[in-house]
Order: sequence, then C-alpha cells, then structure tokens
Amino acid sequence: MAEPIRVLHVIAGMGSGGAESFLMNMCRHIDRDKVQFDFLLRSNENIYTKELESMGCRVYYTASFPRHWLKNFLQTWRIIKQNHYKIIHVHANALLYVFPLIIAKKLNVPCRIMHSHNSSMAYKSALPIHQFFKSRINRIATHCFACSMQAGEWMFSGQYQIICNAIEVEKFRFDSMARDRIRAEWNLPKDAMVIGHVGRFWEQKNHAFLLHVFSKVLQQKPNAYLVLIGEGGLEQQIKDLACKLGLSEHVIFAGVRKDVNKALSAFDVFAFPSIYEGLSVVVIEAQTNGLPLICSEATPKSVLFSPYSEQIPLDYGEDTWCQKLLSVGGHRCDVSNAIRQAGYDIRIEAKKLQDFYCEIGQSYRIVEEGRDEH
Repeated sequence: MAEPIRVLHVIAGMGSGGAESFLMNMCRHIDRDKVQFDFLLRSNENIYTKELESMGCRVYYTASFPRHWLKNFLQTWRIIKQNHYKIIHVHANALLYVFPLIIAKKLNVPCRIMHSHNSSMAYKSALPIHQFFKSRINRIATHCFACSMQAGEWMFSGQYQIICNAIEVEKFRFDSMARDRIRAEWNLPKDAMVIGHVGRFWEQKNHAFLLHVFSKVLQQKPNAYLVLIGEGGLEQQIKDLACKLGLSEHVIFAGVRKDVNKALSAFDVFAFPSIYEGLSVVVIEAQTNGLPLICSEATPKSVLFSPYSEQIPLDYGEDTWCQKLLSVGGHRCDVSNAIRQAGYDIRIEAKKLQDFYCEIGQSYRIVEEGRDEH
C-alpha cells in the first residue's frame, strides 16, 4: 500500500481563529490513509497540538516572523528540504509571509498553494508589501485558494478557486441540554437574554463597538448579557472598557473553548460587527445552530441563510444595532439543509480537497517512477 501524500500546511499558529477551525475540520474528516497533514507554525498560540499529533501529523516550529526573519527563513528551508514535500499549502490573511512558497519554488516543490482567509489587513503600513506580491503571487504559487470572493479579490490579481469553510453540520445543531448546562456554568439567570460573539480580541473583530451597542441594549433589557468567547492581544483593553462603561456584571469573558458547538446553544442572538472578514467559520456555525445573526457588511451576503440573519452597516450606528439585536433575539430557525446545499458540509468538502491532493500527488508519483525507470 502506498504511503499517504504528506501535505505541509503553513500557518502562524493553531489557535482559535477561523483558518485554524477550517484546518482542524479538514484534518478530522480527510482519509489519513490517503492524505496526511503536517504543520509548520511560527507562534506559540497552539491549542490543537496534542490532537494533531494523535492523528499522525508532524508539527514543526520556526522562529517568529518578521522579528526573527533570518532564523525563520533558514529553519523553513531546512524543514521543507529534509522532508521532500510535494505539496506546500500556505494559509494567510495578507501577502506578507510568502517565504515558504519562495523557498518551495527554489527547492522545486511542484505544488505550491496560497490560501486567502481574509479581505483586508490590520497593519496598513505593510499594505505596499501586500500589493507588491499581489501582482507576483501567480509566479510563486501554482494554485490560489480563497474562502470567499472577497478574500480572493483581496489577495489575487488572477484566477483562484473558492474552498468553502465547511463544518460538521450535525455537530452544531441546537442542543437544549447544553444550553441549560452552559448557562448555569456562566451563572446566567433563567430569563436572561444572551448576546453572543466568538472571535479573537483583535481590532478587526470590533469588540469596542459591540460593547457600546450592548450598553444601549442593557438600558432597554436589564436582563441582557453579553458573552465573548476568544482570546487575543486586546482582551485586557476590552475588559477595561467594559468596566469603564459599567458593564462588568453583564459581560462574560469566556476565554477559548473547544466546545463552541455547544456554547452557541446558550446564546439567543449572535452579533458579528467585524470591520473586515474573509469568511468567518463561526458565521456558518452560528446559523447552523439556528441563531439569528446580526453582522456587518464585512460578512458576505452569500452566507446569510437564516431569515433572521441580516447585514447592518457599521455606520448605521449603535442605536440601530441595538434595536436590531433586540428585535431578533429569541428566534431560531433550522437552515442546515441550505448550508449543506451551499457547500458547507465538511464531509463533502473534505473529500473534494482530498481528491485534489491525491490527483496532484499521483501525477508526481508517475513522473518520479518514469524517471527511476530511465
């Protein structure tokens, strides 16, 4: 029996973000007798390392980038060269870290994938670097993937293929027992109206705006609570703002949870006021749970499946957001079939990606066998 095709996935870290969730979903559902994932990480934010290793994944670490760029470059070169990878799959929010693909090209790695997971970037000072590589990425990468049209247009000037941020649909269905258990864990009153959010504490996720909206919700709905799941560099700043606004007793900082699929059942409405997005997996997860979703225009309309899901521009202001959250809270709607039909069922999408890798891998094996015969 042939060895599985090993694919090296390059990503900053395996924390609680959307790209990480996408990769974990794929890794859990791909046939590992045919395709095996390995990971090249440059951050200590890794909550899945033990699970990955238990699935046979090799996890490599390099120095951080850009702070230790030279050490990072040399370590990446050595890892790719020593392991003879045929497929390198790089996941990014912007074209700032293209070292692995440049190295892979120099080492004659035949399949080099750049995968876009966002539609803007936090560090505007680095935008010229992104634009420089945008016009050149098709010379470095052999394949370009994106999680949405917005993410594809942001990162690529040429053609790209959309790979849906698929989920395990059944896993995210509403669970009344989980709702009661988790609300009790958070010490929420039985009649509490709970607004939920899942996302890293970064400027992109717009937590400060959400707190100001929630302060208006609380004025009209004294039994309202806001639950924030995630971690990140701005977490303490957001905690300080909640205290300043007098919201501390009604805002729960729930940290990183591996049971987001269950925690969603404890919410009554999902708020997602991002400044920019590619296509956040949690938007699909929340709607699969039946939650009404109020999101900014950064979320593509193509992924709004529930009749209780709506885009509200951020410049409509806090009062409009407040009223919309209050008007939809408590409704639930099963849109799981629509989500499957739109391509967000992990069992289907994992098979598609697996077939892509296998086709690529098989073609190179044939070439190599032909060389050996000669």
